[in-house]
Amino acid sequence: MVAKTDAGSVQGMPDLIVLCGSQYALLEVKRSGTASKRPNQGYYIDHFGKDTFTSFIYPENEEEVVWGMCEFFGLDPNIYLDLKRGR
Repeated sequence: MVAKTDAGSVQGMPDLIVLCGSQYALLEVKRSGTASKRPNQGYYIDHFGKDTFTSFIYPENEEEVVWGMCEFFGLDPNIYLDLKRGR
């Protein structure tokens, strides 16, 4: 399950919470790898990254991030990649 956070509630809180069983991941979505980071975004990614999977995600690193997140959850990342590639 994926939930979008409310950008107005906590400044810098990552955009997406991904729930998988009893585990979760936090993703901060950016338009590109060179997009600027807002205040506190790096803090939350680093802080929660001690306990769970966290990452900035943007088009250039999407497959790498999804692969890492799937491995963290114990899922087969090839299922996602096959779906994305239309197989």
